[in-house]
Amino acid sequence: MSYDLIFWKEVTPINEPPDRVCEMISNDEAIEGIAELPIDQIKMRFLEVFPDIDDNGAEMYWEGEESGFTLTWPPNPTNAIIAQCGYGLLESPQIMNQIIDIAHEFGCGLYDPQVGKRFEQS
Repeated sequence: MSYDLIFWKEVTPINEPPDRVCEMISNDEAIEGIAELPIDQIKMRFLEVFPDIDDNGAEMYWEGEESGFTLTWPPNPTNAIIAQCGYGLLESPQIMNQIIDIAHEFGCGLYDPQVGKRFEQS
């Protein structure tokens, strides 16, 4: 089990509810109003913040003392970042906040499917 965080950048208002947007992302559908993300730049930023993160091309994996996280993104279009966090990270919110901060640096807002809430992008 994991605690998932999903990030995307809206460039125009989206008429779909966030859970539907997530469904569309998981189906690799293009979504009107969501930007394609610069994944290479995002990966570089995660490498700066988490120097020991494993970059396996299509995903990145980081393991800490208590838990870890995996980052993935849809291949085409690359319009989201999906962080699957181990539940141990809930005890260490600093790591989860770093993930959120990096996504915010790229203009992405957070959708937390566990609570069904979209937190606006900065």
